[in-house]
Amino acid sequence: MGKFLVKRILSLIPTVFISMAIIFFLMQALPVDPIHLMYDTEDMTDAQVQELEEKHGFDDPAIVQYLRYMKNVFKGDWGNSLFSKEPVFQAIADRMEPTLLITFFSTILTMVVAIPAGVFAATHRNSPLDYTISASSILFDSVPTFWLGLMLLYIFSFKMDIFPLDGYKLIEHYGWGEALKSLVLPCFALGMGHVAGLARQTRSQMLNVLSADYIRTARAKGLSERMVNYKHALKNTMSLVVTIVGGSIGAMLGGSTVIENVFNIQGVGKLAYTSLMRSDYYQEQGIIMFITLIYAGMNILLDIVYKKLDPRIEL
Repeated sequence: MGKFLVKRILSLIPTVFISMAIIFFLMQALPVDPIHLMYDTEDMTDAQVQELEEKHGFDDPAIVQYLRYMKNVFKGDWGNSLFSKEPVFQAIADRMEPTLLITFFSTILTMVVAIPAGVFAATHRNSPLDYTISASSILFDSVPTFWLGLMLLYIFSFKMDIFPLDGYKLIEHYGWGEALKSLVLPCFALGMGHVAGLARQTRSQMLNVLSADYIRTARAKGLSERMVNYKHALKNTMSLVVTIVGGSIGAMLGGSTVIENVFNIQGVGKLAYTSLMRSDYYQEQGIIMFITLIYAGMNILLDIVYKKLDPRIEL
């Protein structure tokens, strides 16, 4: 296992380099002059503006700027925001708490609801329960996340006053109780869209497994239906389920931008939206790189989980 982890981490190095290069050059392609964002250039002459560009290295070729940026990143310097002048990584770290908690609890909600729903639909095929779960999945898959979030806010916060309207409560200031209470609606809104897809995929894969020869053999041996479904069939369904969950985590990190804006949560997602609107591409590329690194780490964890679920897989 240790040898495998070392190989996987080493294999991530070129992936990260390529990802960072794509992110950097795409940001460079934006029609933005960073000097005009960093300084009030209205009363400056062209010579003064050019001098500032030379000072910050913006007049260098893009490849030179990229190599300098990469050198700084590996030294721990992700650059400074063009708008707030705050260090990019510090801005991300300050807003990381709500984004990671929303992603974590939305993932838990997705798994807790979707996997049993998919299993029940498969084991009760063509029954009213199966039709109900399938119809509910289509419904939640069709509802836009932002609309569901707004409806939840209107009903449970504005009308019923059960959950707070004023965004996320930091653990440091309000404690775990208030923090978790402020996450209930955002996590539900973000998670239910992923529940729909995972439930359908779990049902489909479970039906495929239930028709396999070894399942018929298990039944022929006299094993109970519960033992066949949950010990044999579900275990071999989980490899696909884990793959989908891993992809959902990346989608949730990206989808948190919408949720955080709907619920006025000062997280990384809202920072990404604000940075994009301000054309603050230093901050924006730092956020994208941060999400890329998390997603790369998740892929390593998924490989380990695959091995635990199916010992036949060779690491």
